[in-house]
Amino acid sequence: MEVLPLGIGWNSSKMDAWGLDDVQVRVLTIGAEDVVQATVDSIPDGVAGIRVIAEQEIEIEGATVYVVPDSFSCDATNKGRAVEWARRQIPCESEYVLYLDEDTLVAGLTGLPDADFIQFTEKPIFTGSRLAYLCEVFRIGYQFEQRAFRRLSYPLYAWGGGFTIRHELENELTWDVATITEDTNLIWRAADRFDLEYRLVDARFRNQAPPSLQAMIKQRRRWMSGTLNDNHILPLLYQPLTLTRVVSWGFSPAIPLLIIGASLVPGATASIQFFEVVSTALLVVLFIYMLFGLWAYRKHPLL
Repeated sequence: MEVLPLGIGWNSSKMDAWGLDDVQVRVLTIGAEDVVQATVDSIPDGVAGIRVIAEQEIEIEGATVYVVPDSFSCDATNKGRAVEWARRQIPCESEYVLYLDEDTLVAGLTGLPDADFIQFTEKPIFTGSRLAYLCEVFRIGYQFEQRAFRRLSYPLYAWGGGFTIRHELENELTWDVATITEDTNLIWRAADRFDLEYRLVDARFRNQAPPSLQAMIKQRRRWMSGTLNDNHILPLLYQPLTLTRVVSWGFSPAIPLLIIGASLVPGATASIQFFEVVSTALLVVLFIYMLFGLWAYRKHPLL
């Protein structure tokens, strides 16, 4: 790994080393005016500025709205295209840029630790599908592993609804790459080029859970595809780790169905006894992560 100096202090761990006036907030949306307004209203007073990057004209009180022109083109697509346009066109004199999704409700933001990349945790809100919501609880439990990312040279993923990066570092890297998981891609490229300092802030920003099981599956498929396509950025030592992690996370909710199917269909597996042992062990792991999710939500385990 080539380590390039940026003239930035990398190692301070003070939690509020930087104040709100050192942060510019950027909210990404296609054009969901009411949803974005709620997000902007949740941002605490004192931030250096709030910028909304939209695909169409909208009016948001308390923020400056920028519309990405149809004529703009670059290697990045979709959300990546919008943030790359914003990086090039929106003035920023702040130390940090905090990126939020259109439905992210900010909680517990008082300042930032002195790090190059800062990830805020999330806590999805129930939006109609109980099964999708329970899968989100499980996913949040799976994110317990984020607490160890600062010990790794390459954090395993990034969440775009609470993604903070030094503006200087962002300009060094740019978003101008072809990927569908732009946040994780950026942090992997940053770790590949620099001695990256990572911090996790457990503030639990709120966002919407997928409204249906179908929407959740489409979302997960996009995340898995993007991670697998970008896996080559990582050193060989990390690639098996990320591959097994994303596959086991994606398919773990289906484990109970596999157990039931194998039990009901004779000869469904080469060795039903071996399969039962392995699948039961995996089922135990699934519930361990679900308990982590319940703990993060402060929910009673009977859920």
